[in-house]
Amino acid sequence: NMRLVSGDPVVSSTGVGNVSSVSVELMVIGAMRLDSGNYTCIATIGFVVSLRNVSISVLFLTPSVTVSAPNTQTVGQSLTLECSVTSVRGITGRVVIVWRSNATELERMMGVSVSSTTSNSAVYTDSYTISQLSTSDEGRVYQCEVVINTSPPVMATGNVTLDVTGAI
Repeated sequence: NMRLVSGDPVVSSTGVGNVSSVSVELMVIGAMRLDSGNYTCIATIGFVVSLRNVSISVLFLTPSVTVSAPNTQTVGQSLTLECSVTSVRGITGRVVIVWRSNATELERMMGVSVSSTTSNSAVYTDSYTISQLSTSDEGRVYQCEVVINTSPPVMATGNVTLDVTGAI
């Protein structure tokens, strides 16, 4: 949603004659990443045409990803990890969540749509369950990688390191 905002002409004297100038600005209301690009202002006075190019990059915040685990992690017990994704306004797309441990992909969840264009944020959660903790899980890092399929894709990750009791 763009609108042109025009200022009133400002007349000033240079000592040689009167010079009239008009201040005009383009406001991008509710800017989104898709508004990034090159813009050209064209001013015409009689037969004189003046061009001014400007490149605009709309900056945005990446989603916040938090991975949590219960405080008690015991050998032989099951454990469910929670991944909470908070997207920011202006990011809309399909979410892909990949669970990893030590760079090995464990599970991939695809397809949920996130739309946060009309509110400040959108929250999505996913979980991964380890059926039986072992001593080898002590110190293991689990990662929740989130990709929101926009153009270009937006990616963020969150990690948790296990502290398994009963591990030798």
